Amino acid sequence: AKAMLAEKDRIISNLNEILSVNRKAIFGPDSESTAALYGSASVSDAENEADTSASDMDDVLSGDVSGPCDPPADEEPAVPEVSDSLPVEAQPGNGPAGAPEDDADPEGSENNGSDSHDDREPAPPSNGKGRKDRSSLEELAKDLPQESRFTRCDPADLPDPGVPGRWVHSGWKEDGSFIAKTPAEYKLVRNFKEVLEFVPDDALPEEYGDSTLRAEAVSPMKLIPGGNYSPEQAASDAFDRFMMHIPYYRNENAGKTFGFAVSRSTEAFRLCECVSRYLMPVYNTMHKVMILRDIIHADETTTQVLHEPGRKASSKSYMFLYMTGDDGKPMICMFDYAPGRGEKYPRAFLKGFKGILFTDSYAGYNNVDKSMRVKCYAHLRRKLFDAIPREAVKHAGPRMITDAETGFFFCNQMFYMERFFADMDADERKNAREVWLRPLLDDFYKWLESLSPAGGSGLEKAVGYALNNREEFYNVLLDGRLVLSNNCAERLARFYSLSRKSSLFHCSVAGAEASAVYQSLIRTAQANGINVYLYLYALFCFMPAKADDEEFIMNEMMPWSERMVRLCSGRASRNAMEQIWEEASPLLIEAHRKIIAAKREYREMKEMADCMEAHGYAVEVKKPEIKRYTKEWAVEEETAGEETVTAGMPVTLRVSDADTSKALNSLLERRKDLLKTYASGVSSYQLEKQIKLEFTKAAQAALKGTLESAVI
Repeated sequence: AKAMLAEKDRIISNLNEILSVNRKAIFGPDSESTAALYGSASVSDAENEADTSASDMDDVLSGDVSGPCDPPADEEPAVPEVSDSLPVEAQPGNGPAGAPEDDADPEGSENNGSDSHDDREPAPPSNGKGRKDRSSLEELAKDLPQESRFTRCDPADLPDPGVPGRWVHSGWKEDGSFIAKTPAEYKLVRNFKEVLEFVPDDALPEEYGDSTLRAEAVSPMKLIPGGNYSPEQAASDAFDRFMMHIPYYRNENAGKTFGFAVSRSTEAFRLCECVSRYLMPVYNTMHKVMILRDIIHADETTTQVLHEPGRKASSKSYMFLYMTGDDGKPMICMFDYAPGRGEKYPRAFLKGFKGILFTDSYAGYNNVDKSMRVKCYAHLRRKLFDAIPREAVKHAGPRMITDAETGFFFCNQMFYMERFFADMDADERKNAREVWLRPLLDDFYKWLESLSPAGGSGLEKAVGYALNNREEFYNVLLDGRLVLSNNCAERLARFYSLSRKSSLFHCSVAGAEASAVYQSLIRTAQANGINVYLYLYALFCFMPAKADDEEFIMNEMMPWSERMVRLCSGRASRNAMEQIWEEASPLLIEAHRKIIAAKREYREMKEMADCMEAHGYAVEVKKPEIKRYTKEWAVEEETAGEETVTAGMPVTLRVSDADTSKALNSLLERRKDLLKTYASGVSSYQLEKQIKLEFTKAAQAALKGTLESAVI
């Protein structure tokens, strides 16, 4: 408590100094207008009148310190006259808070002309309530296409001048502007390719006969060969489904409204097909880059897959979320679908990672190879907050601060202290934490060790959580690039939860993995400040031609690459999409040439094979297959030599040799006999209870202790 009061006095002193600097910067060091406008009160006067309850202490720690700075109600404040010769930054309401006196112009009014002493742009005007004025409509819409609408005068509205004459047009007067948003526009684009006919200078040789030589242009490769799925439609579908969280059935209904509807199953199939053919290599490349980074934040959230082999539709699955930390490099956000929450899934994804792993207290991340674990202070503060008795919160009068509140205030001090380190670089922040945060952590843990909370209480759980993870909490001091909380990963989970709320579940594993890929690409593009729609469109334009070119994907298709920043910055417009298509179409034409050549070669080989088969030779010619891609990391398989025996009702036993397997099969037959024996005259609950009892006894007798566990 003494430490917190001392910290409170230090904060108030700092605020008084800042207030004094602001007064001098605005009105000058000797101006009497300061006292007239603000009064002579300081921040410390507020402290003398403030109540020392826990709520006021929380206000001080959160920075909400105010004083009686308003003038008396019966007096009008003397507003000083500000000279026009002052720079804009020095006028009240326009200058930055706490601007030093050195920024003032030493030459006075000599620099009032076009050559200003300061090249900085003036701050936006304030509306008097601490908020910036809204930008004008013209400024917001400066990049949008414009059109004009004209309204002519109606003769019925013209006044009668009372003298002979006529009205003539004298010009147009602007009468306001507005934004017009048109609904989605579908149009049929018909592709034509040139056909050339050869006209010889002389007659063709006899072997040509009467045929005419023709040649056709090679058109750009399609997203789905033989189909009519365009990059524009694919980008729109992916953007609506995974960026705007619109489920397939709503998109289908919207298509009916706008004149062209695609069934939800067709749309889902197309998006999944694009992932397996073109987008998975980008996803794998992002994973390779992420594993080489120094800091990764991780979290997980639940999901549901209806049709997963070997699992019930109601089974709970998980979506793991990974995000790189603030290490000065481009941000990467990745989602990874897993059928369970076991440690093998994050261990497989993070295989080869040797940096700092920032997570909550879930034990599934404990065995990630060669990584240092850091845990989230926000989770610790949340546990202490939950341990505060509700009756203490509702109590209005003076009272004693509970131990849970004291721990909560400790955590608040840590987060408040981090505000002063926000603008520092990593080395400065690391040194500042050693000076300020480490002593506070030491005091916090000394206080925790002195507590004796009641068994089973929320405070006991919070204290045990903090003491058991002491090393992981102290690890935040080892690197200045770390933050105190894992909130960035939890915010990433929120994006997926919005899609989950609107769609409820995935129908297949392919759909869940496709969702992970699209969410990864969209959130990474968003984190790197490029237009998500244009990035998706660029992927669907370039990747059909370059899906197997790892170097091209690494250098050209990552959201932070020079090409993507150049093509996908700014708003999604027709001109931007035409520029992307102009660069991608030559690559698509070249890829189509390779496909045509492969088909031609297959036909020639097939004709040769048929000829050889006619002479008694058996030749097999494989038809060119569509190359599909999957995740490059795999979950570790179960121990070799084990098998699972499943029969009848949910009885699953894991066995390791043939004799035990044989014994289990006999036990399963015994279970069927028990079902027949107790099937009549017994309730289902009693029947199942008796079957479990006898089956367990029989299992123990037959296996003679060879099984370590049996789940029935």
